Amino acid sequence: MVFLITALLLFVVFNFSPSFRPEWGWHVWPRLWQTILDLKFLDPKEAVILASFLNFSFLIVVSPFLKNVWPKSRLAWWGAVIFSGSAAVVFWLMYFLSVADSGHLGVGGCGLMAAPVFNFIGLLLARGGCSLRSPMSFESSEFRD
Repeated sequence: MVFLITALLLFVVFNFSPSFRPEWGWHVWPRLWQTILDLKFLDPKEAVILASFLNFSFLIVVSPFLKNVWPKSRLAWWGAVIFSGSAAVVFWLMYFLSVADSGHLGVGGCGLMAAPVFNFIGLLLARGGCSLRSPMSFESSEFRD
């Protein structure tokens, strides 16, 4: 839980602190809205980036509140872990390939870069010590003679 809450707090830091440029992180949301309104001018690469950022943001915000879902639903947990891990890797790759040479991240940018990593670690730990055996396993004591 600590990692998931830390990821959420880092995402909040991104929104309320200067990032990448002297402007505040929340400025990204009106730009995204304008981009969504002009979808006909959006190329496929930008559409994938937009959808990934929106899904990644949603996952970071809701992950701490789904703490009771992760241990119970293996499908939901695996989907969240795979997406969170791939988002973390892609964000860092994009940073090293394009943004790293252009300058300073700022406090908000550091929060944005660290949030998917903390979310990924938190999701990996959220499943807990669940047994890998099925509840209907024949090794269970209730099915023995």
